[in-house]
Amino acid sequence: MLDPFAIYQNIHFIGIGGIGISALARLLHHYGHHISGTDQTGSHNLELLRTEGMDVSVGHLSESLPSATQLVIHTTAIDETNPELGEALRRHLPTLSYPQAIGELTRHYNTISICGTHGKTTVTALLGHTLSRCERNPTVIVGSLIPDFGHSNLLLGDEGNTLILESCEYQKAFLNYSPQIILLNNIDPEHLDYYHTAENYLLAFADFTQKLAPDGLLLANGDDDNIASLLDRSPVKCKTIRFGRGEHNDVILKNREVFIGEKQFLKLELQIPGEHNLLNATGVVALCHYLGLEPEHVSAAMQSFQGASRRLELKGHINSTLIYDDYGHAPAEIRATLAALKSKHGSAAKILCIFQPHQYSRTRLLFEQFCTSFDDAAAVYIPNIFRSRDSEEDIQSINVDRLVEGINSFKAGLAYNTEDFELTTSKAITRAADFDIIITMGAGDINRIGPKILEQAKALSDQS
Repeated sequence: MLDPFAIYQNIHFIGIGGIGISALARLLHHYGHHISGTDQTGSHNLELLRTEGMDVSVGHLSESLPSATQLVIHTTAIDETNPELGEALRRHLPTLSYPQAIGELTRHYNTISICGTHGKTTVTALLGHTLSRCERNPTVIVGSLIPDFGHSNLLLGDEGNTLILESCEYQKAFLNYSPQIILLNNIDPEHLDYYHTAENYLLAFADFTQKLAPDGLLLANGDDDNIASLLDRSPVKCKTIRFGRGEHNDVILKNREVFIGEKQFLKLELQIPGEHNLLNATGVVALCHYLGLEPEHVSAAMQSFQGASRRLELKGHINSTLIYDDYGHAPAEIRATLAALKSKHGSAAKILCIFQPHQYSRTRLLFEQFCTSFDDAAAVYIPNIFRSRDSEEDIQSINVDRLVEGINSFKAGLAYNTEDFELTTSKAITRAADFDIIITMGAGDINRIGPKILEQAKALSDQS
């Protein structure tokens, strides 16, 4: 068992309900540590941790830090003003941020790091599922609850030492990690509230790829212009395998067929829709080929993959109108998700997209891109903007009305300010029959609307 925290029996997590940090808590609980933790608000994930035997509670109070605590691991969303972290420092307890703790973990495993702006969760889960089905039995930490992992964000491997890790670039978190293999899916400037410029964002990925040793491996999307620029300016010192649709790549996607050089390796048959997911899967195929897996085993494993929670997740239906939910919150993700729905359900499918922008700062900085992201939708409802890490200046700089106006300047009458969740739900139910698909999209709490639509529509149906 590979446990870098073996000397600490009692470990306390601040922000334990977070989708990344909770996976680490689960892993250390499996190792035999006594795990306690708190989060600011209750959540489904918090309830799951409690049922799994961890001592979790809601609220950050100094007295919430157990007296027996030997190590504190905390989310990067807090600082020393947090009462629990302040109490830990007062007691002179060792503390680690989540990225620092994961960094310690990566130094004890052969770590495969999945990074890039878009698709990290799907690629991490698909690779983990595929290697597991091919009896390589990795440990996987991923930023979503995965049906194939027993609706968990952690897949426990065997006593081997392979870790597949979804690696976030926000606040340069991934620079704490020590991977042997990096799969770089794409680079599309994001988190500009932190990086400020696209150049700074690109440089963070350059710094990360430079962490690879000469005997390491970089798998890179060879069709991505920003990745090409990065590799031209900062060549890595290890083997590089490029994948993509272009003929210049080492692993080439042609329609649904994946070629290694001139030889067909396999044909992709996926449950998850969308051209972007075919490219996601091609990166996974490239790595599986490098690891020496048989194509028929890889193909069968990929075909059985069910996808990730909140990634084009079908939630139910109102008569013939399907209700989906998706985490997509960046312009490229919106376009890819809507295109995937059209690909799956036909180009004539009418889509109502209920979109909640995530962060005022992101909405302002990527305003033009957002305005042109909804061409495949028949209507767009925007109930509010989700505040996260936003200053008062950010909040004053943009609002729903301005975004609606911007979207409608490119496609008249497409977008509506629906003011709040209650009115949005009511309007969606009233107009459900006008659409083939209703999808809620965003990284905030917009996922609450889909269940409300289904619940209220059923109640209305039962009354009639």
